[in-house]
Amino acid sequence: MARIIFLFILLSNTNILYVFSQFSNPSSYRLSPDATCGGLNGTEHNFYCPNYDCCSKNGFCGGTTAHCGVGCQPDYGVCGIPNDGLTSIETCKTNNTLALSLDDGLRPWTNHALAALNESGIKASFFVNGHNEADFCIYDHAEILQRIYKEGHLIGAHTWSHVQLGSASPDEIDFQLDTLDLAIRRILGVKLRYFRHPFGESVMYPYLRKALIRRGYKYIALWDVDTRDWATDLETARQSFPGLISDLKPHISLMHDRINTTVDSLLPYAIDTAKKLGYEFDTIPGCNGQHNKSDWYQVVGKPEKRDYKTWHCNPSDMNGGVL
Repeated sequence: MARIIFLFILLSNTNILYVFSQFSNPSSYRLSPDATCGGLNGTEHNFYCPNYDCCSKNGFCGGTTAHCGVGCQPDYGVCGIPNDGLTSIETCKTNNTLALSLDDGLRPWTNHALAALNESGIKASFFVNGHNEADFCIYDHAEILQRIYKEGHLIGAHTWSHVQLGSASPDEIDFQLDTLDLAIRRILGVKLRYFRHPFGESVMYPYLRKALIRRGYKYIALWDVDTRDWATDLETARQSFPGLISDLKPHISLMHDRINTTVDSLLPYAIDTAKKLGYEFDTIPGCNGQHNKSDWYQVVGKPEKRDYKTWHCNPSDMNGGVL
């Protein structure tokens, strides 16, 4: 079958290669509707991955080493692990360690999460948005962000309004990064080093990677345990969680502090369950050997006092954010 293949090679002394295929027969190669892709069970599945994702040897779209490394199917998406200065972190390296991560905040009940974490002496990782729902604005919860920072948890960027970056224009990507960066600098006086892609998508998007590097980001934080609190009811998420970590291997778990039942019920349950299994807890950088806060943040000033004329969110700046 005819196809056109474009190769994007990053200049490096190592074997770094982007391979992205565009097909001349779109009626035979279709965009994946369900994150499956490629040739499955020896047959042509004919789904290719969206958003610059890789198609793994097992036929699933994603942006981890397992998707983009050995066995990656270049006919159905991007392949290769770039050596461009961004490091993807996919799990913990420290034995018997669980890194709890919470996305999409802040919310007033994020304080409840901090109380539960403090009660157990746990440091977690928070990946924040700026304006991902009409009634939420990061500036209105600046004190919570400052509390997270002062109490020693990791803060990472998660874009301004949680858009799907793979379909975003360069201008929109710049807006998503810069508007959140400005808010963080005003509230904390730092630039963040850690970034998490909304939906875990578009990790290999060349323009996005260059945009992150230009702004001083060093690490992409992924996960290997998804509680699916975003997709299911609380009871199902609770019932599923013990099985996700029963192998006693190091893990990074994904939850969402925008969901109040996650904060008030699932998080305390997850902490108790992991403790009973013998897990210790750490931040994502901590469980990967990074305990120096200069690896987490670049200090660029001091926290500012809120200026109500400029420290605000606008209805128009959500720009199609999707939760």
